[in-house]
Amino acid sequence: MENINLIPQEEIQYQAKGKAVKGTTVFFILLTVVGLGISGYLYYTHSELSAKVADINSQIDNQRNKIKSLSSTEVIVRNLDKKYNSISKFIADRPHYSRLLSELKLRQPEGVRIEAMDVKDGIINYTGDADNYILIHNFINSLLNKDFPGGDAELKELFTEVKLNSVTLDQNKSTVRFFIVINYDTSKIRL
Repeated sequence: MENINLIPQEEIQYQAKGKAVKGTTVFFILLTVVGLGISGYLYYTHSELSAKVADINSQIDNQRNKIKSLSSTEVIVRNLDKKYNSISKFIADRPHYSRLLSELKLRQPEGVRIEAMDVKDGIINYTGDADNYILIHNFINSLLNKDFPGGDAELKELFTEVKLNSVTLDQNKSTVRFFIVINYDTSKIRL
């Protein structure tokens, strides 16, 4: 037997349209739910990232403020470093006149007395008196003697030249007055 369809054609079209509407409605509702889910996920992720960015920005601002607050300390430290380097260089390069004077005193023979001394960079002007001419001669020789016994081995070449500028006999005191100029190597008295 044949299947007889008693439903009018219009009703069949109407039912087909209803099924299509129902199917598309369900599809669009599912699509809307999926879209809302994706939108919710993206919104949540965006909010989380925004919170992290805000937190990192606040940390950056805090660090920036700390750095700015240390700028005065940095200036002080830089100035202190410059002063330290200047003083260190000055101390390292300065001549140690105490070594020079002790070497002069060591080489000065008994009977030679110093009345005045003017020490400049590389030159000493010496004024004094001695009991006789021979003591002045011995004093000059001891200054130029590189193997002077008892002298500092590091300072053996300290005195480079000695000039006797004047010698006069003081008859009132029976002494010989003298004026000598001593040239010395300034690098020898630096430590």
